Amino acid sequence: MAYNLLDHPAVRGVVINGRDISQRKQEEAGKDQMIAELQQTLANVKTLTGVLPICASCKKIQEAGNWQQIEAYIRDRSQVEFSHTMCPECTVLWYPEHCQR
Repeated sequence: MAYNLLDHPAVRGVVINGRDISQRKQEEAGKDQMIAELQQTLANVKTLTGVLPICASCKKIQEAGNWQQIEAYIRDRSQVEFSHTMCPECTVLWYPEHCQR
């Protein structure tokens, strides 16, 4: 901002006041970049909705007439990787000789 104080008896000049806002501008640019990245991430989010036909026996998913493993279906549509193990009930059912009673 500039003030014309040429007629002021004590000043007799032009007073200029300035402020360095480079840090604030840099912070705003960083926020804008983060907002853009978040918007891009949200645009890439895939939401599973609807009804999925699933085999009651092997748990494959049917999509457009094709059957595929549920793990492949979910992995292709999300950022999930699967690690296989057996729950206690299935361990007893399939490997009773390894279970303590």
